[in-house]
Amino acid sequence: MRALSELPLGRESVFPTVVDPKLLVGIERSRARRDLGIGAALPFRGDDEWTAFELSWLDDAGRPAASIARIRVDAASRAMVESKSLKLYLGGFAMTRFETKGAVVERIRGDLIAVVGGEVSVELDAEPASKGAPGFCLDDLDLPRAPKFERIPELPLGTGAVSAETVHSRLFRSVCPVTGQPDWGTIAIGYRGRLIDRLALFEYLLSFLAHAGFHEDVVERIFRAVAAASGSEDLYVAGRFLRRGGIDINPTRWTGGWVPPIWRDERQ
Repeated sequence: MRALSELPLGRESVFPTVVDPKLLVGIERSRARRDLGIGAALPFRGDDEWTAFELSWLDDAGRPAASIARIRVDAASRAMVESKSLKLYLGGFAMTRFETKGAVVERIRGDLIAVVGGEVSVELDAEPASKGAPGFCLDDLDLPRAPKFERIPELPLGTGAVSAETVHSRLFRSVCPVTGQPDWGTIAIGYRGRLIDRLALFEYLLSFLAHAGFHEDVVERIFRAVAAASGSEDLYVAGRFLRRGGIDINPTRWTGGWVPPIWRDERQ
């Protein structure tokens, strides 16, 4: 398991001219899950969806071809893929010849499976999802005080009768644990359980402003907090993070009978 200082993020890189699977780097999921009390038996299902807007390769005649690729990595996989390593790896396709689109799909899928140790799906010419986050927008709430820059560790317990609610915030920000660069995105939460005070939930999300964590880890941390506060085993948490280097990352975690909606942030 590589230390954070050894990851490609934040280090000078040479742009590849051939497809090189050795560029791909996996980050063991157990590193962050251990801190959340998550063991081998996961309390959720989920996937990490990557949208590569600038994937290109050479067709069988040597002419450039291009497509939007949607890559999904199962949250039950041993590792997640490090973002810069994926960008470098996909960059090598631009000067590599493939006879068919199917060959491109199988090459990406096979190389990623070897790195993450779990199921991966790859789709080219992906249809765009509907835009607009679901549910009530927490950003419309009036804050009685300035948000804290230190992460609030947990949410207050929900109250009242069991009910269902879907909310979102487009003001979410955390920072990359390697480079310190900001990661902006939208977080959507749907749950059926004791209702959590919306203002408390909004302040909780805003408290991640300076929190260092990978997208996937942040979504799982929020999932655990919402599950504990609502007493719900029927919920989802979805992150839609803005793209960098032509790729965005969209982790979703869910459980129970709730089927997470398919959507994209308008800014993506």
